[in-house]
Amino acid sequence: FTFGYLWRVRRLLGEEHTLGDVDLRSHVLNVSHGFLNGDRVTAYAYLLDFDNPAMLASSTKSFGVSYDGGIDVGTQRLFYRGEYADQSDYGDNPNSIDAWYANVELGWRFTNQWVLTAGNERLSGDGRFAFQTPLATLHKFNGFADIFATGTPPTGLEDYYVRASVPILGARFNAAWHNFRADEGDARYGEELNVELNWRLNSHWMVGAKYADYQAKDLAVDTRKAWLWVEASF
Repeated sequence: FTFGYLWRVRRLLGEEHTLGDVDLRSHVLNVSHGFLNGDRVTAYAYLLDFDNPAMLASSTKSFGVSYDGGIDVGTQRLFYRGEYADQSDYGDNPNSIDAWYANVELGWRFTNQWVLTAGNERLSGDGRFAFQTPLATLHKFNGFADIFATGTPPTGLEDYYVRASVPILGARFNAAWHNFRADEGDARYGEELNVELNWRLNSHWMVGAKYADYQAKDLAVDTRKAWLWVEASF
């Protein structure tokens, strides 16, 4: 059981961005229950009330539930996930919003620690307003290129994705492919490939690298990004 009251948030956009450092008066509630077989059900309520004029349209209340679980098949494992949330306007939001979110995911973990996952994530949109997640880690879920980092397009977002995680010579290689489409209408936003390699040198040092390649169709422009980092822990 987790409850939080938020009055200031520094988003991943950075302090120099007009929407990077925002004030708000928000309540967040998360209740999770685990079962003996390892499955888990979670219910949540996020009441976000932003003070920044540029963020008023993101003042929303969202109520949702998710279920995560799996089934052992010999030495391998089938795992699954489902989530649904409903969102409406809240606080000083001048708009009338009625949106929803859904996610379905299915995966398989092999004996050699290969993991394959496929899923569909959908944030509804009606052409005027869409389901928004202003505090989410969109870099992780909707592509490293950050095409959707500032918000869901008014026509919504539908993401068909496939992920793979493979151990290679003591390192972990992750890859993901996204097919982004509009929830409302026939627009095909674009496709994106993400790859990442994390190599732990020893118990204290790790080297990481990742690359994003977004191929635009009906949204934004072709975008490529690359990262290289060293991490130390003592």
